Amino acid sequence: MRKFMLMLAIFGISLVASAQTFSVTHTDTIPDNNTTVMFDVVVSGLPAVIDTNFGLELACLNMFHTYCSDMEVQLQAPDGTVIILFSGVGGGDDNFFNTCLSGTGNSITTGQAPFSGTYQAQGTMGNVNNGQNPNGTWHLLCRDMAGADIGILTFWSITFGNNPAVPFTVSSSNLPIVKLTTLGSPIVNDPKVPVQMQIIDHGPGVRNYTNDTNYTYEGVILAELQGFTGPFYPKKNYDFETVDALGQEQDTSILGMPTEHDWMFKAEYLDHSLLKNMISYTLAERMGMYAPRTRMCELFLDGEYLGYFTLTEKVKRDANRVNIAKLTTSDVSGPNLTGGYIIEMNINGDPGDWNSNYLPINYATANQPVEFKYVYPNGSNILNVQGNYIHAYVDSFENALNGPNFADPQLGYRKFVDVKTFIDFLIVNEYSVNYDSYGRSTFMYKEKVTDGGKLKIGPPWDYDRAMDYNYPNLTAGWVWQITHQGWPFPFWWSKLWSEVDYRKQLACRWLMLRQDVLSDANVNLLIDSLSTRIHEAADRNFTVWNVLGGQTYDTQVDSVRSFMERRMDWIDAQLAQENVSPPLFYLPTDTTVCAGTRYDAGFNGTQYSYNWLPGPDTATILLTSSALQTLQVTDQHGCYARKEMDVTVSQPDAGFAGTQVGSSLAWNFTPNDPNATSYAWTFGDGGTASTATPAHTYGSDGSYVVALSIIDSIGCTATVTDTIQFTFVGTVTLAELNGGVFPNPFHDRLEIALEAPSKVSVVLRLENELGQVVRTQTYKAGTQHITLETGDLPAGVYLLHATAGDRVAIRKLVKY
Repeated sequence: MRKFMLMLAIFGISLVASAQTFSVTHTDTIPDNNTTVMFDVVVSGLPAVIDTNFGLELACLNMFHTYCSDMEVQLQAPDGTVIILFSGVGGGDDNFFNTCLSGTGNSITTGQAPFSGTYQAQGTMGNVNNGQNPNGTWHLLCRDMAGADIGILTFWSITFGNNPAVPFTVSSSNLPIVKLTTLGSPIVNDPKVPVQMQIIDHGPGVRNYTNDTNYTYEGVILAELQGFTGPFYPKKNYDFETVDALGQEQDTSILGMPTEHDWMFKAEYLDHSLLKNMISYTLAERMGMYAPRTRMCELFLDGEYLGYFTLTEKVKRDANRVNIAKLTTSDVSGPNLTGGYIIEMNINGDPGDWNSNYLPINYATANQPVEFKYVYPNGSNILNVQGNYIHAYVDSFENALNGPNFADPQLGYRKFVDVKTFIDFLIVNEYSVNYDSYGRSTFMYKEKVTDGGKLKIGPPWDYDRAMDYNYPNLTAGWVWQITHQGWPFPFWWSKLWSEVDYRKQLACRWLMLRQDVLSDANVNLLIDSLSTRIHEAADRNFTVWNVLGGQTYDTQVDSVRSFMERRMDWIDAQLAQENVSPPLFYLPTDTTVCAGTRYDAGFNGTQYSYNWLPGPDTATILLTSSALQTLQVTDQHGCYARKEMDVTVSQPDAGFAGTQVGSSLAWNFTPNDPNATSYAWTFGDGGTASTATPAHTYGSDGSYVVALSIIDSIGCTATVTDTIQFTFVGTVTLAELNGGVFPNPFHDRLEIALEAPSKVSVVLRLENELGQVVRTQTYKAGTQHITLETGDLPAGVYLLHATAGDRVAIRKLVKY
């Protein structure tokens, strides 16, 4: 103890000699109950303003604590400004001895307990040098975040001088800017507190300025710290809900994402590439899974720049998130009881709703059971009958998987789960080497029987500790085998691996993804795209959170890229042992067929399934138009191959045109296709022709159905019918009725002889002296002689009208 007090005295003297230091000696304990203890020091006699010329330089302390990373220490200025000095550093090592924090230097995250010397604070220390009056009470805020041991603060001091810490300012960003302002209460782990949120976002390619007041979103949210381990880190995650004026949940679209009320700002503090969640979610989505949507942004809290964050959807039942049926209190039996449910496995300090009946793979080190928790409906809303149903269903799955017939398609585990989702979930966790999965941060959901009814795993969640390139040996070994020692991993994964069909199905799925979504080229392109957009914000983020240990942000990105390439190469080698390969099949590269031909690829074998992209899902396709057709052939394990067939569809044009020759009954016909190999004409009056351009003469005017059938050069046929209708318009010899009508005078009949056959019908009308029609008759075309019976007519003068086409002749006659 004497040696310690001597060193403490020397420490205090050196500070006083070089600057104006204010210190307090303590023997006060810091309780281990996650409460904040405040230690005060009074400052007086300083200039009335602290800024970048004169201000706070150092904060120093001595603290005994047997588990350093439990401690969070902050400094609060008289105006209320709070900066974090350190949080979660030093792991399980002991004590802070002559530990000083400043605005520059090596980050305290790079040091080791007892952290003797001067380090850069984890927060932006210069933010207190904001023009405030430093004279007054300053507070050291100490919080033991874990209930394991008690700390003792023995000394702390603050030093002011001409070398002050400099505030960090941001004027603009290429990303959306989020401003959070607390409304009287600080954001804590629980409960949620009201916070004003303002978002500045003018869209891609447009800079956003911090002094802009044109907000994309502005409103009050309810926010709290997020995560099980997240609150232990100096850069916090924040859960929040969008609410209305009454504080009630209100679904809202934020930064273009589908409406919901439950969101999270992910700090990505442990991920020095800032990419791991977005890479994992994006690739999972491209694989066909739902994965939380994300948006890049930079965040300010009460005016302090906190760095880069990822605005992230939370796992919720929603048409745009986990799209399962809504479960209500009336759904207590039948099909309605069977879904939808969301459950999770997550060791987060909260008690589980039930435990698995089977020990985890790593029970020897985890020493705890696999826990299941209700997510939707949650534990306070789910009915007993509903909770019992999903509990029993999961038990049935586990019993079937552990049973002797586990591989049987009807009796085994496949009866209960959607195997494809388990394979895809494994792939996402394995290419990312995510230890925060399988037994933690793992969600599952179940649909109603009317929607499929099986248990599915996902969506993926929480990848900021994946792809840990600080441990190169992690690029080898299955994660479910080299398990996290503390998170209980269910036995499922090792038992599934024991089934040959499962391994081959997994190998096929991996092989297919490596040709497309998970190819090195596509993964690298994604990394480049994301990191390029983040880069500007990343530089600011790591200026404030100095955790890169002298490396650059580009180095972190390259490390992720290299890690993923090596990891995927390892998976390639492991699954190559399953000897799966894409199916071999025949499809012509090009073909010419007649319209309406059905092409059948089924000759390649009934062991395959066939899918013409985008359809149909059959071996046979109806070809109706020229196009590039793609066929996917898939084997029983999911390995598929695709080939293209350039299809030319012949559609002969059997259309034609008909032209009347003058005013005659003759017609000329011309086909649209002059190059057909065969023509078959029917003219509607019994006449036919087989030449390309026939002529045809009709016997009379009228309406006729003309048809043409042709055969093209490859034997394709087509037929077109058309109706032609015409009325003869021409000269009829009616001007020569003199001598052509006899006798005149007439008595019991009239004889009318036409000089030439009429090519149209002839209408005769006989009128008396009063203009009354006493006889009318129509005669068909070609009539040459007409007889009118007139014996019943009285004697007198009559007019005979003869009309043919557009010609009319009138003859005066006498009846005796």
